[in-house]
Amino acid sequence: MGREVGSGFLVGVTVALTTLKLTWKTDNPVWVDQWPLERKKLSALKNLVREQLEKGHIVPTNSPWNSPVFVVRKKAPGSWRLLHDLRKINEVIEEMGPLQLGLPSLSMIPRDWPLVIIDLKDCFFSIPLHPDDAPRFAFSIPSVNREEPLQRYHWVVLPQGLKNSPTICQWFVARALCPAREKHPGAKIIHYMDDLLIAAPTQQELQRARDCVITEVQNAGLEISTSKIQEIAPWKYLGWKITEQTVKPQKIEIRTEVNNLQDLQQLLGEVNWMRSILGITNDELAPLFNLLKGDSNIKSHRSLTPEAREALEKIAGALQQRQAHRFVTSLPFFLAVLGEKIQLYGLIFQWDSSQKDPLLILEWIFLSYRSPRTILSSLEMIAQIIIKARTRLQTMAGKDFTTIYLPLKKDYLDWALQKSEDLQIALLDYSGVCTIHFPSHRLLKAKLSFREKPKISEVPLDAITVFTDGSGKTHKSAFASLGVPQEIKTDNGPTYIGKVLDKFLKRWGVHHTFGIPHSPTEPTPPIIRHFSNSTRAKLKENPLVLVRNPETGQIEGPFKLITWGKGYACVSTAVGPKWLAARHVKPYRVQTQAETDPKTGGREVDTQT
Repeated sequence: MGREVGSGFLVGVTVALTTLKLTWKTDNPVWVDQWPLERKKLSALKNLVREQLEKGHIVPTNSPWNSPVFVVRKKAPGSWRLLHDLRKINEVIEEMGPLQLGLPSLSMIPRDWPLVIIDLKDCFFSIPLHPDDAPRFAFSIPSVNREEPLQRYHWVVLPQGLKNSPTICQWFVARALCPAREKHPGAKIIHYMDDLLIAAPTQQELQRARDCVITEVQNAGLEISTSKIQEIAPWKYLGWKITEQTVKPQKIEIRTEVNNLQDLQQLLGEVNWMRSILGITNDELAPLFNLLKGDSNIKSHRSLTPEAREALEKIAGALQQRQAHRFVTSLPFFLAVLGEKIQLYGLIFQWDSSQKDPLLILEWIFLSYRSPRTILSSLEMIAQIIIKARTRLQTMAGKDFTTIYLPLKKDYLDWALQKSEDLQIALLDYSGVCTIHFPSHRLLKAKLSFREKPKISEVPLDAITVFTDGSGKTHKSAFASLGVPQEIKTDNGPTYIGKVLDKFLKRWGVHHTFGIPHSPTEPTPPIIRHFSNSTRAKLKENPLVLVRNPETGQIEGPFKLITWGKGYACVSTAVGPKWLAARHVKPYRVQTQAETDPKTGGREVDTQT
């Protein structure tokens, strides 16, 4: 990450401060001229700079580095925000990467533990920059008509807009909390950016942990927003409302006004953030996902269909009625694979028999709406859900499931555990139980549909293997499955026959006729001519072919052709099917008297295919 150094920042408050040194791609100064500002904005900029100077966030400088600054209006009348354009500076800084790859699961706060929520005030402005890095974050204040020299300053704390500021903030606050975590191992201290949550089994333990956390963060130079400390339920944290036993979104309404693609993406972003807690399935979101199709311009028009509005009504109902639960430390974890329609999904839950409603929903697991594969079988979906759920639970609780409930018939489960590689991989190192006997609960029954064993053989049957190809570029697959036809009639005129197709049909001795001879401008409706003697375009006997043995170079056969594809073929020999390259196969034609050469004694002339 970088080197730790000491700093004298806020000496009167702090005991010891450390910060990370940035890694630079170049030491050559980067200078971007400050652009001119209107008098009104220039006056606001000077006032904001004066405030930052008084707080000790900036100092005068003569640094050879420079980036422009500007101001924007805030919602409050007469108030402005200072912004520093650090894009060019960010280009020459090595990326540190995030230290937290996602939000913590609030379901993992033990049930009935008391909580305290603490908010750190102006966290970035409380964390010092490394002294070697600070001069590179310089800026200038211009004057009207260049009446005076530039007033120049640089930041000594993390500036807004530095791409590594979030990472440094996470690291710095985590270091400040380390002593409190060590002194109170029985408490849970959840930290995300500048938001802290403290939980403990008893109110007395919570109070001791709370006081310790406040002391340590203040010793590190961080400031606590006392007006935002929450000690009474319901607690609000990271957009969620937490009670003694449940977790639900703070926001109970969603936007219903969609005019363009950007509005739709924002709507789906809000829903996607909540769906793992509320259990909003892919099938319920399908009408909204379908609206994403079309023009990719974010301003392109979109409007809600009746199906999409119905989906939004269901989501609004879920916001009002559904919730997740805080887990019970003494209970095991279970996984149920559910799905009343084609799409399957998972539910991580606990079962508390002492409660009136024993089902404790912790989190829902969903697969991607659009699979990278065209078709996913039920077993493949089940396997992916198990893998995703086991990974998620290990992330959340560091544990594995005691029981996994699968929506399979008994004979299907036994067969799947033996035959399905996907399921076997998903259950690697799993020491729990897989069962089809779900707990008795109305929610599980409503979302459950048992899958039966498919009528598909895992091994080849004693029958002809047929390869089909939907491409219109070749007739080989049709010949392989139906046999060589006596005649083919196409809609095009004779002048529109390709040389490759014409040569191919002549090699196989197929007579080619056209819809309207000598008049290619008006094609006739498609006509299917019979293959051999079957009016249903099926040939009972396979065509005969000759094969060149690749080892000896001798022509062998004739053999019956089983299948033919792009670059390969399979023929039936006395010792069984034989696969070989298509270039070694050529059609076998019975010689007519006109085609028989007296010099060869009626034998077919050997030609290389």
